[in-house]
Amino acid sequence: MQINPTDPIGGANRPTGPRPAGDRSPLRDATAFAASAALHEAWSQVPEVRPAEVARGAALVQNQLYPPATAIHQIARLLAFNLRSNGE
Repeated sequence: MQINPTDPIGGANRPTGPRPAGDRSPLRDATAFAASAALHEAWSQVPEVRPAEVARGAALVQNQLYPPATAIHQIARLLAFNLRSNGE
């Protein structure tokens, strides 16, 4: 194989035919920007920390019976099943 260093695209043929026309109308761009701005505004209104959820999590951490033993056993069974299924 011989490489021509003056060939700008490395010997491949350039695409032929018309380029696909995309819908890049200013109206479409403005709509997308408005939707993006609305989403950004809604996101800025969400509090960074939800005090009720933080309190719930702190209470669960202090509870020595959480998670229940049955949940731990079920998760262990699922993990063991998946390990056996994968041949490990």
